[in-house]
Amino acid sequence: MSFHRTDWIATYAAVVATAVFVWDIVKWRRAGPKLEMHTRGNMKFFGSPGVDERLQLIANVSNVGDRATTLTNMTLEYFPSKTIAIAQALLPNWFSWGRKRLFGGTKGFVVAAPNVIQPFPHTLEAGAVWIGTCPQDEELVRLSRDGCLYCVIASPHLPRGIRRRVIITPYEPLEPVGED
Repeated sequence: MSFHRTDWIATYAAVVATAVFVWDIVKWRRAGPKLEMHTRGNMKFFGSPGVDERLQLIANVSNVGDRATTLTNMTLEYFPSKTIAIAQALLPNWFSWGRKRLFGGTKGFVVAAPNVIQPFPHTLEAGAVWIGTCPQDEELVRLSRDGCLYCVIASPHLPRGIRRRVIITPYEPLEPVGED
């Protein structure tokens, strides 16, 4: 059996069609909103009269996808150990009834107004950034040090939201720079 010219053309067309199909699947998987988040503790506002002088926990959320999404709330979650935090993240939602029995209690906090200029619900366009803040107190520092503290931003396209671990180091104020 020998290959004719039409057989080579058909083989080439099948390879190209398969490659295009695979590329369409890759594009489909990459399409939509994609959120990235970074958290920082021990931050302070300055430069404006009447700003809050307390230390702040900052959550910086960027939409690096190609479509808009809606941010609905900001929460903090505490887990006594990293093992429990990983298990909680991996268990399916329908298993929520057994989580407390298996892993014990955890703590959760809702941040009431993390951004007064861009309040929830907030539409985050593609390429846009949203910054949320939470007053940092001694309890948050202790929870960050003793276990695993996570900041979670909820969005309808992510069933469990986007979460990042919050690590707060002890605050050491800077010495004012004096003029000689």
